[in-house]
Amino acid sequence: MLAVNEQNQMKNYSVIPIDPNASLFHDSSVVQIHRTENLPKAILDDFIQNRRPVGLLAKNKKYSGFVVLANGPSVELEIEARPQFSRDENILIIFDHPELKPFRVMQTQFVRKSFGWFRFEGRDPRLDYRYELRSEIKVSLFQVPDTVLGFLVNRRLNILREIVSAQEDNPTFCGCFDYIGPNSENANNGGDDFSVHPVHGEVMTQEPKISTLKNISLGGIGVVIPESAPPMPKGSAYFFELRVPMGVAKINIGLRVLGIVRHTRPSLQEMTEINVAWARRLSDNILVNNLRVPVPVP
Repeated sequence: MLAVNEQNQMKNYSVIPIDPNASLFHDSSVVQIHRTENLPKAILDDFIQNRRPVGLLAKNKKYSGFVVLANGPSVELEIEARPQFSRDENILIIFDHPELKPFRVMQTQFVRKSFGWFRFEGRDPRLDYRYELRSEIKVSLFQVPDTVLGFLVNRRLNILREIVSAQEDNPTFCGCFDYIGPNSENANNGGDDFSVHPVHGEVMTQEPKISTLKNISLGGIGVVIPESAPPMPKGSAYFFELRVPMGVAKINIGLRVLGIVRHTRPSLQEMTEINVAWARRLSDNILVNNLRVPVPVP
C-alpha cells in the first residue's frame, strides 16, 4: 500500500528528522521525566544555584546550557552557543549528575527566547489521545535493520514523509507515508529529481510481521502480535503500514510510518502487546480530523 509508485517522484513531501530519542532511549538505563519536580530537589537546586551544566540534544546536535528557572514542566536555560530553534521543535534536556544514576532526560518543545534565555516546555507523549477503533485493523510491520536506523539517526539517510490530502479526483482517501531517501541537496522540499533510496525497497519487499491494531495516536501506535515472546527488542525500528477503511473513519486513511519499539508486555492467550513511538511525531490532522472518537458506553 504505497502513496506513489516508488520509482516516480513525490508531489508533496518533506524531510523528517529522526527524533534523537530514537537512539537515546535504546539505552534501558535512561529515565524519562516530564516535569522538573521529578528530579530530587537537592539535585535540581545544585543545577540552578551552582550552574551545573545540562546537555541538550536537538536535530542530532549537542549543546550545553545552564538552568535559570525551573517550574513544573517549564525550564528556562542560558545557552552560550546561541542556537536557532524553531517553535515547537523537539528538544531533549539531559540532566546528568554524579548523584543521579541513571541520568534523567526531559523531552521538551521550544517555546520562545527572551532576554537571552531559552524557554522549553516538557511534553509527555503518553498524554496524546489514543484512538481505540472498534474494528479489527491489521497492521503490517517491516523491520528496519539497525544499521539503516543508525544511518537515519546520523542523517546519512533521510526519512521523507509524504502527506496525501483528499483531492477532487480522490475525495475519499488521505494518508501519511514515510520513505527512506538519500541524504542529498535534492531531498529538501519536493525536488524534481527525487527518487527513493534503494534500501527502502529492500525493507519493504521483506515478508512483514502481521499484527492487530490496539490503539493509535499522533505520538505512536500500539499493536498486538500473536506470539508469546516475539524478537522485537526496545529500540528496534519498523515501518507500520495500515489502512483504516471508511466507516471506521470518515474517509479511507492510509498510513506507513516509521516507529521505534518502546516496550513490550505479555497479553492474554499467548499474545504480546507492542508499544511504539513514531520516530517523528505526526504533525498533520489526518487522524484528528478523520477518526471518529468512540462514544463512551454508559
